[in-house]
Amino acid sequence: MARKKSLVVRFGGLPAGMPVDDAKAVLQFLYGAFDKQSARQTKMVHPYWAEGSGLDGPPEMSVAEMARWLEAVIA
Repeated sequence: MARKKSLVVRFGGLPAGMPVDDAKAVLQFLYGAFDKQSARQTKMVHPYWAEGSGLDGPPEMSVAEMARWLEAVIA
């Protein structure tokens, strides 16, 4: 669980106004579109990064990290 919390600290929470149901839909899409290996290998830019979030720029993350981050923020 500490690992998931560190993802929330590292990447922040859901954007203001984003319903949890939307986050769950994105998570289900990721589970359906990627198998375990390709999820670890496919990199993406954090889609919910916001200026002033304390990060220098939009961080790069794997699809697997994105899924774990979504699981952590909606829990």
